[in-house]
Amino acid sequence: MTLNIPIIDRQHHQLFMLIDQLSKMRPSGSSKRNIGKILDELIEYSDYHFCTEESLLRDNEYPLTEDHLSEHALYIATIGHFKKEFDRTYERDLDSLSEITIKIHRYLLTWWSEHIAQKDSQYVDYIKAIDIGEQ
Repeated sequence: MTLNIPIIDRQHHQLFMLIDQLSKMRPSGSSKRNIGKILDELIEYSDYHFCTEESLLRDNEYPLTEDHLSEHALYIATIGHFKKEFDRTYERDLDSLSEITIKIHRYLLTWWSEHIAQKDSQYVDYIKAIDIGEQ
């Protein structure tokens, strides 16, 4: 789903590319490090994206900014919990490694798809109206 806000759409595209990379990872004895790198990159890029989006919302005085930010905070807490669970997984326990990787992938795919469709799409009309002077 595109929002027709180029910087946000590019960042969403990058996030989904990283999520896709995660889906292609198959746990093996040496792959935990590689999966961890993708997770770290996803966490870092999510933070970068949230900063961009939050600035956009504040700069345009979007009235539901605080609600939107609370969604971001919940995501950060949840993905942090998953990362800790992943880090605690023994790299030679391939079943557990596979299970947590799949769980994280499903969460990311669902959360980002729903967040963009339900939450991000709410601010698009507001911001576009400001750009053409309707607010």
